[in-house]
Amino acid sequence: GAGWLRTEWRAAGIDPATRGARLDEAIEVVRRLWTEPEIAHEGEHFAFEPVAFEPKPVQPGGPPILVGGESERALRRAATLGDGWLGMDHTPVSAAGRAGRLRELAEAAGRDPAAVEVTVMGVVEGPEDLAAYEAAGVDRVIVTPWTSSREAVAAMERLAARLGLSGPG
Repeated sequence: GAGWLRTEWRAAGIDPATRGARLDEAIEVVRRLWTEPEIAHEGEHFAFEPVAFEPKPVQPGGPPILVGGESERALRRAATLGDGWLGMDHTPVSAAGRAGRLRELAEAAGRDPAAVEVTVMGVVEGPEDLAAYEAAGVDRVIVTPWTSSREAVAAMERLAARLGLSGPG
């Protein structure tokens, strides 16, 4: 995302109102660095002489860029500039609404809505929860137990057992 803590931007001497535009420009610059032998840039927020970025990413076009954030602008950024969207603390019901809006924005921008992946952080206690997220249009769930470390490990072990997963060894 563009960064939500305005005091961090102010501490760096940067107007927090520019954070979205800065991220938009940064995504464009990073994609060029990943795909072009050398680039120079003269933008609204960043400017630099010719530079090269090496080694280039193995993936054609670079690794996927997941745009975080919950605002309409964040969804629009994910739909137009990102490869996917990363939502925080979603249930299947709340994720369905955001995923639907993301795909509407992607289609309006001339992109294949299915090409913009939806990743959310959420609580998963078993296969039925994963099925609910999938039905909501979510491609990937980052499981977040939101509890103490010892309790989190135990919760993850219970989830792995319910999903029929095993660890190393």
